[in-house]
Amino acid sequence: MPDSVAANLRLAPHALTRPFSAEQFSFATTHELEPFRGVLGQERAVEALQFGVAMPRPGYNVFVMGEPGTGRFSFVKRYLKAEGKRMQAPSDWVYVNNFDEPREPKALELPPGTAHEFMA
Repeated sequence: MPDSVAANLRLAPHALTRPFSAEQFSFATTHELEPFRGVLGQERAVEALQFGVAMPRPGYNVFVMGEPGTGRFSFVKRYLKAEGKRMQAPSDWVYVNNFDEPREPKALELPPGTAHEFMA
């Protein structure tokens, strides 16, 4: 960048700060705040996750990728737990021996949460 352009773009130190009053905050230290649980700057990723989870058809999957330590796994886990509480519990499935065709076990669909009773 030519020196004249750089000189015109140079900022004074006071222009690099934003003045604020501590009274405008309802807390004394940041230790009093709840941890941020969202995802900054990832609106499209959040929308894609919401779409993928809401899709009621088989064969739709959600693939999450990103840099380590960005909170993507924690966010997805929290989101899925919250959505799971809102959704109807899925059926339990168990496989039982097929005495006629031992290599082809039979799948039985049971009401949610009852498979452990069947196995007992």
